[in-house]
Amino acid sequence: MEFDAFTLVATYVPNAGEGLKRLKYRIDEWDHDFHSYLKFLETDRNKPVILAGDLNVAHNEIDIYDPKGKEKTPGFTPQERTSFTNLLASGFVDTFRVLYPEKVQYTFWSVRARLRPANKGWRLDYFLISESGFGMVVESEIYD
Repeated sequence: MEFDAFTLVATYVPNAGEGLKRLKYRIDEWDHDFHSYLKFLETDRNKPVILAGDLNVAHNEIDIYDPKGKEKTPGFTPQERTSFTNLLASGFVDTFRVLYPEKVQYTFWSVRARLRPANKGWRLDYFLISESGFGMVVESEIYD
């Protein structure tokens, strides 16, 4: 959706799948094309892009309960995490993590394993914003 001051993109990013069978597609095709599209929108429309949605990656260890041994689990592979790092390095800001660098907060809990009561979750959902737009958010203090 396009607004006067920004472009909003809501998405669900496909996960790497059981046994990581879609990992190569996820990294080499989906992430590559999607990241390029986001940068195109920002440049073409000459305004910040806000990306909201389930990005199906727990970027940092703080974003997943008990991260040890989960490097081969979809959503926490080194490849997925590096791809997310590359998106941030291309000029996007993880708004939550910047505003709350130490806060443990999850957005997904396995229903089948009944992990929500124990708060054993993952942070897979994000609001990213172009660096130029993040300055506007901080200046307006709408995050309080």
